[in-house]
Amino acid sequence: MVDYDIYFDVAACTRRLNSIAVSITAGAEQMGMRPCAEQRIKSQIEPAREVYKLLVDLTEIRLPIVEDWLN
Repeated sequence: MVDYDIYFDVAACTRRLNSIAVSITAGAEQMGMRPCAEQRIKSQIEPAREVYKLLVDLTEIRLPIVEDWLN
């Protein structure tokens, strides 16, 4: 039997990491966020690392480009 919760979790992790990456690289204002959001995201990078860890645990796939901007 397929555990569909895993697919949802992978999608949620991917979406969150993508939002963080875009807000950091393109700028929070371009994402429709407040200007201070980008700095806040950068200062709270530890939760993003936890999301990435969960993604790797679920998929067993490492993404070096994500690891680079998380470090």
